[in-house]
Amino acid sequence: MNLIDTIKNQLFSDGHINQLGSLIGAGEGSTKSAIGAALPALLSALSNVASTGGGAQKLASAVGRLDAGSLSNTTHMLSGHADSVLEQGKGMLDSLLGANPVSGIAGAVSKFSGLGGAAVQKLLGYLMPMVLGGIASRFAGKPATPKR
Repeated sequence: MNLIDTIKNQLFSDGHINQLGSLIGAGEGSTKSAIGAALPALLSALSNVASTGGGAQKLASAVGRLDAGSLSNTTHMLSGHADSVLEQGKGMLDSLLGANPVSGIAGAVSKFSGLGGAAVQKLLGYLMPMVLGGIASRFAGKPATPKR
């Protein structure tokens, strides 16, 4: 199973999609549509970051701070600690991608899903820890270090 499917399966199980939709002020269908567009866009942007030496180091450092269970922990934290997940995610977005790429992703996801820009920005903040947690799960038991 690819990383996008892994994250989607985690989100779409146990009512997490409804929690996420409630947090961003959107219905289930719009939230699913936005997630479907946002996940590949975030992974593509992270791939671009990883293609440079400094970016690869920043990404490896961010992933190294997470454990293999971070993806499931983050989805469960949405119910009790959503504000901290959002704050953490926004920090990760700013640190790893920067404002311009995040704005571009948000604009594209907004157009695709029909959600407003503010809702998509929040969605990206919630998704980022999940994406990095999913990446961390792929490195379980191995160091997340960039190739030199």
